[in-house]
Amino acid sequence: MERLRQAFLVTPSRQEVFGTDTEALPGTRRALRRQMEQTFRRYHLIGTGLEGQVSVPYAGPRLRFTFDYSYRPNGAAHYIHGLALHNNVSDASKLCFVFERLRARAEESPELTAVLDDSFPDDTRELLESSAIVTRPASQIDDLAFSIRGELGM
Repeated sequence: MERLRQAFLVTPSRQEVFGTDTEALPGTRRALRRQMEQTFRRYHLIGTGLEGQVSVPYAGPRLRFTFDYSYRPNGAAHYIHGLALHNNVSDASKLCFVFERLRARAEESPELTAVLDDSFPDDTRELLESSAIVTRPASQIDDLAFSIRGELGM
């Protein structure tokens, strides 16, 4: 009876429902963030100029957005944020809004690179690019890491 109760009546823990980081499904933001972190660690960028999980106010102190990564090669802020195929339209439109507000408030023009799932729809990619957001496919994260190393003088 106890086995049946556990199998059918007990609410599973959050980890059982969503899995762990080692079980990130392809096409999800979790998998994309893990891929970026592994690449940036392999190029020794994290902690040597590239900071992770950077929260930035975009419209007053209470409205903040957390970018995946940030670095400042010449004093100007450069942000990197990953967008997966799941929820691509809502995430992309929010990112465009936040970046427009950041650019309007900043003294120096910030830059934003969106790392996109390789099968990202063209219309969503065009929306990002129309807001002056540089897009990079996830398959080119190594190239992005190499260019960041150059910008940081490493």
